Order: sequence, then C-alpha cells, then structure tokens
Amino acid sequence: MFRFLVWIVLAIVAVILVARSRSQSVEWRNRGKIRRLSNELLQFSKQYCPNAKVSMIDVKNGDRDKLAFLIQTETDRQRDQLREDPKIFQNLPEMLRRSGFLAMPSVHIFPESQETVDREFAGNWRAAIS
Repeated sequence: MFRFLVWIVLAIVAVILVARSRSQSVEWRNRGKIRRLSNELLQFSKQYCPNAKVSMIDVKNGDRDKLAFLIQTETDRQRDQLREDPKIFQNLPEMLRRSGFLAMPSVHIFPESQETVDREFAGNWRAAIS
C-alpha cells in the first residue's frame, strides 16, 4: 500500500513538472539563445557606446512570447545614434538566426541613456523602464 501511494505521489509530481515546463515563458525555454542574442546586441551597441550594457527586461502586458532588451548608453547622443540607425533592425533577423532562433519572436529594443535617467528619473532605472 505504501509503495502504491509513493507511485501516485511521484506520478502527480511528474505531471506537475511536465505541465510547468510546457507553460514556461520564452525566456526560460530559450535562455541560452537569449544570452547569445544579448551578446549580439551588445557587440552592435558598442559601435556607438564602448561602455554600453544590454539587459533583458520584463514585458508587462503578459505576452509570454515577447522579448524586450534595454540598451544602456552613457549619453543622449549615443542613445539617439542607436535609435536612428536602421541597421540594428535590419540586422535583427540575422542576429536572431546566429543566436539559434529558428522562428522570429517579437523583439523590442529600448535604447536609453544614463543622462536621461539621471535627468528625468533621478537615476532610477526601474522607474525609467516601467
């Protein structure tokens, strides 16, 4: 009887784990690909800002298949150069392919400068991206 209960508990745990793994967001399932894409974006951003930083940010609208990246620059000029350069969006499909994505997910890129965050959000990056 005890063995039977153990098997039932193990079966329930297995079902829960499988259900969770199938419902994981795109970030969890593709974390290696996302890391590679983040590095690709960083290399591109360093053309304009040698000290650029790239980080993934949460998408608030609940769309689990959407990726969003924040590119942090030092100055407004560097940020504007990134925003105005069409190559970042022209090269995005190639960056996704090199990163391992077979299908193109929805990707949003948000360049922002430390100058703007200091000026408009008192240096609070969390407030700037929300």
